[in-house]
Amino acid sequence: MDKTSLTIFSKEYDANLKLDYFLCSVAGALFAYIGQAYIPHKLDNWYYWITPLALTLLTISFGCSLRKFRLINLTTENNRRAHFSAEENITCFNEIQKHENNPLTKTTCRYTRKVQSLEELKAIKDNLEKSLEAYELKANKFQRKADTIGTARTLFLIIGFILILAAKVLQPYIAVKP
Repeated sequence: MDKTSLTIFSKEYDANLKLDYFLCSVAGALFAYIGQAYIPHKLDNWYYWITPLALTLLTISFGCSLRKFRLINLTTENNRRAHFSAEENITCFNEIQKHENNPLTKTTCRYTRKVQSLEELKAIKDNLEKSLEAYELKANKFQRKADTIGTARTLFLIIGFILILAAKVLQPYIAVKP
């Protein structure tokens, strides 16, 4: 990968992570702001359901943010392992190419153990290819889940915000005056 691509990827990753932390903070801050002034009422009017529903949605949004952080960490870990397997696979491939025509005396793959034969080295390379594919599949699965949960988090946050706004706007008109 080109250094420019790595730089762009790194900046995009950092920006997305900061956005996720920001949205998680917004959900928590809105919950704290509304929750501090919330006075429970008997839920006998539709109006009194708005604030508890908004608080519930903000809690779900916050929980989705935490789950997304966990999935992002799992994705990163599987990408790291896939990269590790790919580097080791390249090392094994180069060793196989080097010793294809002349006998293998004893060689050491960079991250594995000492190998005694070319067949053993080829078997290690095949196992590395399988583990590389498995790690990439896991990373993609976790990333798709993180994207879905991120979308749900944002929707819950937006709906919760709209409900808070509706409660604040409707309060003077609907609230029962003593």
